[in-house]
Amino acid sequence: MNEPIMRRKPKEGKHYHETLEEVLYERRLLKFVTGMTGLGVLTWFIAISTDYWIIAINSNSTLTMAEQGEAQALASYPAHDRMFLWSHSGLWTKCSVFRSTRYASDFSECEFHDLTGHSAVADLMRAELCLCIMTILLIILALVFSVYSLIHPRYTFKRIAGCLHLITGVCMIALFEMVKTDTHRIIHDHEDDQMVVMFGYSYLLGWIVLIIFVLSCIAFFAGSRKRKTLPYDFETALS
Repeated sequence: MNEPIMRRKPKEGKHYHETLEEVLYERRLLKFVTGMTGLGVLTWFIAISTDYWIIAINSNSTLTMAEQGEAQALASYPAHDRMFLWSHSGLWTKCSVFRSTRYASDFSECEFHDLTGHSAVADLMRAELCLCIMTILLIILALVFSVYSLIHPRYTFKRIAGCLHLITGVCMIALFEMVKTDTHRIIHDHEDDQMVVMFGYSYLLGWIVLIIFVLSCIAFFAGSRKRKTLPYDFETALS
């Protein structure tokens, strides 16, 4: 008869207790990092769904906000009865705020980016959306592997999670660089001398998510050391 396979348990000693403390500390750290990654995923969805990545302001105008009801009523006025104030855009839409010269009230008009044209702007917008969708898939995979590496704390799973966090960060940086290009900014007519172009809160939220994923990458790689004194079976039992 085959003898039952006994789970290996490392010998107790000073080095064993130090290793055990390291594992428990790393596990708490990775739990915290995974929680921050989950918040980062929600923040990323907020960033890509809002249209305040780029803001262009007419420096000679005084900005006020109109009520939504007035905006809908004034949007039908012809172009000669309006003065451009400022505009903001995201990955999906661009909104422009105007002032009615007749009623001195502000209203906004929003439109989706042109994705069907053959211009350089349309090509860039399509590339941004493709990269955005790829980033969404990567952040979901990174979060799933982060949780999986906590349930099954093998160093290989932690390294996979770290790699996914790293690739996600690289894709985010590429997306930010696309948004910063002159081709994206040209939809705001930023070549006007009276126009001031800046980044909005959506862009800032995206960078916060990037920092979270970079720190998560470092944490998972740092916690993926293979310990000979603490086998996987016993490490799993401790978790």
